[in-house]
Amino acid sequence: MGAELWIEALPIMESIFNSNQSSSCRCLELGSGTGLAGISLLRYYGQTITFHLIFSDNSQSALDLCRFNCQQNGFDDNPSSQHSSVQFELLHWGSSLPKDIKLPLDVVFATDVIYDADAWSPLLETARSSLSMGGHLIVSHVPRAALPKESTGEPRHYHDALESFLLETATMHGFSLKSTLRPKDLH
Repeated sequence: MGAELWIEALPIMESIFNSNQSSSCRCLELGSGTGLAGISLLRYYGQTITFHLIFSDNSQSALDLCRFNCQQNGFDDNPSSQHSSVQFELLHWGSSLPKDIKLPLDVVFATDVIYDADAWSPLLETARSSLSMGGHLIVSHVPRAALPKESTGEPRHYHDALESFLLETATMHGFSLKSTLRPKDLH
């Protein structure tokens, strides 16, 4: 569902992907899975913005599926065959990208990846080590992560507690919230 919300939000995110005014954007997708979010980005903005998009996941089989889906949509890791280029990297959160990848990046994004709140800090570490100053981290998720035991509160306040936890942890990693979109904002 987070990827579906991501797709709905694409029309209002152009300034983020075109913020360096060069009509090109270097991006990393964390936890790419099937590649839906990244492929959607390429399809939506690919005629006006040149992307170098790194799809990453901690599962080789997920990356293989992502590569297949990219190829089915006309994107492969042969940069001469299209306007934008794609790359596939096996990556565990908390780790930096391989040294052969040119850093820093303009945008790091992730959809449907927060299943366990304990994975949030490692995700933020990887994002922070990959982004340029002024770069953007975009996360699209639905509240379903398990809060750490010390953060749990009354069940009726769970979503608020989860959002607070995510924002406080992001702030501790040097990120600041620029905007929040909720499903009701997209319709």
